[in-house]
Amino acid sequence: MRAWYAVPVGLLVLAGCSSGGSSSTQTTGMGSDGACAAPVVSLSRSHARAGETLEVTIENVGECHDRGETSSPGAAGVLTWQQAGSAVRQLTSVPYDQGEVVTLPLTVPSGATPGPARVIYDGTTAALLTVSP
Repeated sequence: MRAWYAVPVGLLVLAGCSSGGSSSTQTTGMGSDGACAAPVVSLSRSHARAGETLEVTIENVGECHDRGETSSPGAAGVLTWQQAGSAVRQLTSVPYDQGEVVTLPLTVPSGATPGPARVIYDGTTAALLTVSP
C-alpha cells in the first residue's frame, strides 16, 4: 500500500505576502541602526611595471556617521602598498572631504618586484595588481 502526501508549497511561498491595502517599504543603508557602505578600491589596470602610473578609484570615501558621530576636521584615509616580502608602504593620504568617489594617480613604487601586490585603503579594502617584469 502506498501513501501519498500533499505538501502545500504555495502556502510556504505566500506566507510573507499581505492581502491588505497597505504596503510598506523597507529602506536599507544609512539610518539610526544602519551601517555605512564599505569603501571600494579599483585600479585602471590589472598589470603595471615599477615606476608606471595608473589610476586608483576609491568609492564610499568619508567618515561613517551612521550612529550620530561628528566630523573630524582634516581627517583622512590612508592609501598603502603591500607586496609579499616587503613592508607596507604609505602612498598618500585621502582627505575624507574630497567626495564620495575619489580618483588619484598612483605610481607603482620603484622597488616593486614582479608578482602580486595590493593597494589598500584605510587598512581594510584592497585592489589587486600584478607587477610586470
